Amino acid sequence: MSSIKSLTTRFIYPFFYTQNATLSTLTFREKTVWQPVQQPKEFYRQEILQGLENFIFGDPHTPQYFTVNPELANQWFGRELHVRFGVKFGDKTDPKESFSAKLSSHAAIEIFLSPQGGVGILSIPLEAIAIEDKPAAKRFNYRLSQHLPAKIPQLFLPQPENAHHISTPPAPDSPLTERLGKRGGEFTLIELRDFLLSSLQITPIQEQFSIYSVVQFEECEFSETTHTDVFPLLVSMSHVEEPHHVGSSDIPYIRLNSHHWSGVGTLGAVHFVADQAEDITFNQQRIPTVFNKYFLPYLAALLQRLILQHILKQAQQNSKREQDAATSATSATHLQQLHNKMLDFMLNNYLSEVSSREVINQYYELAKRGLRVEQSFEVLRRALHDADFKEDMKFQCQSTDKNQDHLNQLVAMQRKIEWLEVFFASYYAGALAHYVSAGWFGHWFASASTLIWAFFGGGIALWLLKPWSHEHHDKSKKMLIWAFILIVVALAIWLSVGFCCYYKAHHQ
Repeated sequence: MSSIKSLTTRFIYPFFYTQNATLSTLTFREKTVWQPVQQPKEFYRQEILQGLENFIFGDPHTPQYFTVNPELANQWFGRELHVRFGVKFGDKTDPKESFSAKLSSHAAIEIFLSPQGGVGILSIPLEAIAIEDKPAAKRFNYRLSQHLPAKIPQLFLPQPENAHHISTPPAPDSPLTERLGKRGGEFTLIELRDFLLSSLQITPIQEQFSIYSVVQFEECEFSETTHTDVFPLLVSMSHVEEPHHVGSSDIPYIRLNSHHWSGVGTLGAVHFVADQAEDITFNQQRIPTVFNKYFLPYLAALLQRLILQHILKQAQQNSKREQDAATSATSATHLQQLHNKMLDFMLNNYLSEVSSREVINQYYELAKRGLRVEQSFEVLRRALHDADFKEDMKFQCQSTDKNQDHLNQLVAMQRKIEWLEVFFASYYAGALAHYVSAGWFGHWFASASTLIWAFFGGGIALWLLKPWSHEHHDKSKKMLIWAFILIVVALAIWLSVGFCCYYKAHHQ
């Protein structure tokens, strides 16, 4: 297997940010750090479809792609930056291994923002100097991507060889702005990251950096004979493993051609490229092409994953908010907003293809598999579907409760009406008896008849209506017949008694 010719890595940090945040306020020694880019460089725009360009770079009137001021970047990194890996023992650091690196000439320090999802990605591109063996390449990516203090390497500009120009380095505990760009001033990528993002209101997604690496080999071909030698390194670097790791499981990978092999994992994307035996111009263009042109499909897949995670996070917050009775009325509104964001994502960001070249589309599919974009999409879609079902059930329960309350009100009103009906039946029965008996019968009989018929009419009404009962009572035909018979019999008896009394009173 050929030796490693070069190693170029983007150290990537994804984050969430608030929509009203701005990068233009960050300055370093009175110079603005971030510059909006209206027109991305040609390498980013070659052979990509308009949908991908709109997704990554956005509307020119609303910039979402920024680069660090080149003057400041050159001041911070110089021509060469020493990277010292060390093992920390208490307050002392034992220098174990050192490398040299420089800011990659193929890309700037960049930020890609996505207003649709409130997510962003910071990219710091470094090129290792004179790394020729596989353990060193793995160690370079692994250590620079870490966030634990014991594993973070120190970066610094070396002192000049001329002793007369050697200056006193800044103290390690001095502010970063005093150490950056000063000879011997040590800093870490974590410190630089925090400074570059300090003007944004960010919410971290992960602690360490992800990596996007291009490893260039001497003249060779990636074939079945080199699979045993190359593939474990591809897997290890895609997982961002330390050199002595026992090795991880398989990853999504693809051999795009005999000189280009790619793998994508959750934390890392790696390209292995090799020069062709012929002396062709593309040997010099291979690194910038893979480092930039293939980075956009990976960036699109990473942004898609982050946007889905951001929407899912908002759905989780909406679920917690819904548990509060004071804000439950607004849950449907928030859920509709999530659906609108999901629809906007599907229409504008969930791209089926990104390039007019098939090989770039193949790498785009590989990146989506490695970053599990499809799985994230399905999880979010099921979550919103279940949230819709829950909202529908809650609405139905609320409707049922309202209907039950309305029904209870109707029952209470009906009960009051039935008591009124009993009263009216009693009143009219007594009144009828009074009017009839007052003309024909005597005064004492008329008074007694009024009272008796009032109680009798009220009793019949109570028997038929039963207003004290909550249950529904059907007035059967049999009950009505018996009520009619009782009224007729009572009327006959009352009239008979009345006329008898009237006859006796007038014939004595």
